[in-house]
Amino acid sequence: MQENKRYYFHGDIVESGKYFCARCDLTVPISHYYEFIHSNRDVGDEDIKRFVSMKKAGVPAGYFRPENAENYIE
Repeated sequence: MQENKRYYFHGDIVESGKYFCARCDLTVPISHYYEFIHSNRDVGDEDIKRFVSMKKAGVPAGYFRPENAENYIE
């Protein structure tokens, strides 16, 4: 039986000092959210919108996300 894989929402802490960026699909330092603008439409509130959107969609089948997962947005 295959174990469920950990699912990360945008802004989730992956490990100490590293966070998940859903836009880039990468693990990044916290400075990424403040220094890197993905496009001229992607400023500030886009991180919150992305997090809320993922939270509403929920965790896909075959994955898990702990209830107490730490996230820089929350």
